[in-house]
Amino acid sequence: MRIWHAIVLMCIGIMAGCAGPAGQVKMDRELTHSVRQGQLPPEYRYYVTGRENSPNAVIGLNPKYQQLAKFWREIDADSEELVRAIENAFRYGERVPKASYLLTPDGETIGIYWSSLYFTSIKMGKDNGVFVYPPRVLDGGAGGFRF
Repeated sequence: MRIWHAIVLMCIGIMAGCAGPAGQVKMDRELTHSVRQGQLPPEYRYYVTGRENSPNAVIGLNPKYQQLAKFWREIDADSEELVRAIENAFRYGERVPKASYLLTPDGETIGIYWSSLYFTSIKMGKDNGVFVYPPRVLDGGAGGFRF
């Protein structure tokens, strides 16, 4: 059974590597404060992943970029659903959600990321496509980047 897990993980890694150059995630305290105050860029397209009543993460993308990764659901920027997603984001242990900028490999801001799971991967695709993968915990919970 373990060999199948290794094969699946290897396939996922290969597929992720084929997506394109990696983007970056840059945490920002001022952005965290703005998101907590409900001040979100209204022009962005918003997506959630995880449980409906306690999402693992919320992202907002500049509309010129298209989210291509699976397991995200788009929600309206003017909806109560977005407000609830921000307020009820999953808390991982003692961690509280924080905000980060999503950046291209060249450092251009393409969106925002809100989660208590501080690690995600970004790969740039073709024609302004972007793969913002759902967050994950590294090393049995000890990984990820921190403030």
